[in-house]
Amino acid sequence: MQAKTLDGEFELMDLDKGWQRFFPIAGTPYSILNEFGIICAGMSFHQPILDICRPNFNQHSAYFCVSGQCHYLTPKGTGTVNPGEIWLVPALYPHRYWVEESCNYIWVHFQDIGYWRNFTKEGEKKIVSHRINHLEHIAKAMLEYAECWNDQEVMEGWAKMLVMLLRLELMEPNDKLSRLRTVLTKAWHEVHINPAKQWRTIELARLSHMSLTHFNRSMNQVYGTSARSMLTNIRLEKAINLMRKTNFTLDRIAEMTGYSSGFALSKAFQRVYGNSPRQVCKLQ
Repeated sequence: MQAKTLDGEFELMDLDKGWQRFFPIAGTPYSILNEFGIICAGMSFHQPILDICRPNFNQHSAYFCVSGQCHYLTPKGTGTVNPGEIWLVPALYPHRYWVEESCNYIWVHFQDIGYWRNFTKEGEKKIVSHRINHLEHIAKAMLEYAECWNDQEVMEGWAKMLVMLLRLELMEPNDKLSRLRTVLTKAWHEVHINPAKQWRTIELARLSHMSLTHFNRSMNQVYGTSARSMLTNIRLEKAINLMRKTNFTLDRIAEMTGYSSGFALSKAFQRVYGNSPRQVCKLQ
């Protein structure tokens, strides 16, 4: 057998002998994943041929082995990911992986923001998963509901549970960012309760007991986004829920979510989602 190398970039897979499915890629469930730094994620089952080489992949990757084995090659050498193990690969780090037997795994790709920049500092490594069974159940449930039920509220719940488990698996419970997140969550809880209020960033910083500079820096470190974007996402999610569950006019919903008019709310939907409020609800 010819020796594996890291030369070239390619993806070889035979989906007749397996499958690859994605977690939500649009709507509020995706927003929940994306706020955590996830670009895309999913679950795969493969048999040979699967052989993927990524010499210059610009996303951080986490591969959770559910069953079977996955083999890999990096500048450090070769290795194997066994059931119950997580293989972490930093962005722009050359790697290649393949299977020689059936393998079932969950994969998550993260942006190079906030906490996930630690992947680059720590480098490629394997760690033990303590919650692989829970992750497998949630992954399968998300795929089932997405394809069969199309129930967005249920999907939002699954997405939040997935984020919670990923946080427990990949983040140290007592690290600095975890403590920052706890402090910031208190301020954003107030926004969730009263999205109609005309919140100012300086006020959110005060609720977090931080200076404005420290608050803005902490938002980028923890969430990878600005306070303004976070506020907009919360308001639009609230607007979507109101459109689903009530017969309120768009002007009334705008008033309840901090916008001056239905027109202003529609402009926010166009800016964030690229569609009108009604079209966004249909797509979700």
